Amino acid sequence: MFRVCLQVSQVNMRTNADMEKLKVWVAFRSFLNEIGLSYTLLQLSQFVDVREYARWYSERLEKSRLTPQLKESGQNVVKFIEELDENKNSRDYSGYIVFHYDPDDPLFHAETGVKTGNPKVDEVISKLTGKKHLPAEERKNLARMVLNEAVQITRSYAEQMGMQCRQLDRAGVYDLSYRVIQKDMSAFSGVEEASDAQCFTPFHDSLTAKLVQLETSGGRE
Repeated sequence: MFRVCLQVSQVNMRTNADMEKLKVWVAFRSFLNEIGLSYTLLQLSQFVDVREYARWYSERLEKSRLTPQLKESGQNVVKFIEELDENKNSRDYSGYIVFHYDPDDPLFHAETGVKTGNPKVDEVISKLTGKKHLPAEERKNLARMVLNEAVQITRSYAEQMGMQCRQLDRAGVYDLSYRVIQKDMSAFSGVEEASDAQCFTPFHDSLTAKLVQLETSGGRE
């Protein structure tokens, strides 16, 4: 099974006119009809810790020379931010589309009537129809062609709907997997911090040898 993951932005439907909303929905339905692959729509909701920002904002107010009215307005902003943190209302939303493709699945073969929309890809698939096990290199090339076509279709419709679309690289996929599995912890530490803390390996570096080396060297590394 081969996959590709795209990160997509949200569409602000609240401020759109009725015709603009209709345009977005028509484009979205056309996108679903044109995509001939299995897909997963994923939305992540993550708590955003705003305590540091509220503290920084309050310190700036104390150090700045403002009129009493402006200081009072700033304190109201700090109070509003602190209430968001207490009620856990400050959240960040991110959306993803994951396409799945298995070259050995007969449902994707051209003879079943399911086509990718790309004549060259359909021709390649039709030549491979009937083969149960493809060589590894052919499977990889075929999956790359089909998934790249799905990415191009998604980007085209995303532009029509006013959405931003970005394909995740290997590091982005690892970060997404970490955020899904460790949803609570990912709000406070990213995948790089977790890796530095040796959370992904059963073999941890001992600090004893380093401490002994520092003591024998007089504190010099």
